[in-house]
Amino acid sequence: MPYVQRKPTCGFPPFNPETRRTADPGLTVESLRFEDPLILHTHTLWQEASLTQAGRNAVLRQVPIKGTDTFTFEGAFTEGWLVRNPSVQAPFELAAKFKASPDKPFAIVLKLGEHYLHGRLVSATPERQRMEHTDRLLVVMRDLVISVRGADPDRAFSHLADVLAGTRRAPRRRVRPLPEGDAEALGWLQAEPPRSPEASHIQE
Repeated sequence: MPYVQRKPTCGFPPFNPETRRTADPGLTVESLRFEDPLILHTHTLWQEASLTQAGRNAVLRQVPIKGTDTFTFEGAFTEGWLVRNPSVQAPFELAAKFKASPDKPFAIVLKLGEHYLHGRLVSATPERQRMEHTDRLLVVMRDLVISVRGADPDRAFSHLADVLAGTRRAPRRRVRPLPEGDAEALGWLQAEPPRSPEASHIQE
């Protein structure tokens, strides 16, 4: 099956450097759909991506078939797209790393079925990315992994478009509430110590 052109839509359109207004950069990429897990398993992007071991195994893991020298694959992977040859219309420009090897895939978009991560990290660097129960899409690049809510591949390609356009917003870190005892102790530490009535503000 040949690569086909795709026109992903940016979730956060970039500023046109001439008009100083947000605009459609006319972004296009080429994508190749695949269902064979061996293609994913052997691809250098997948092998070099910054995935946690739990995240990698949840998506795709190699399992030997008992009594034979062969193996099969298990995991949440259902289908994927190799993505290459991004381009934008002038006066917009892509980052140099996306223009270096246009015929070589720079990203893999994955669609997943049921997975067992349920909030666990799928990637810890350079960003902490969790896979929630409703996240059924994954954008995998050599230096970045993005989990995407829902199962519509267009949503994943939209996240990828933001990366290409340089408008992607870093995810907010979730602050978990402190246990009651810890919160009380922290309050005591932050409180200003009482002063004695005789204490002077100026020491001579």
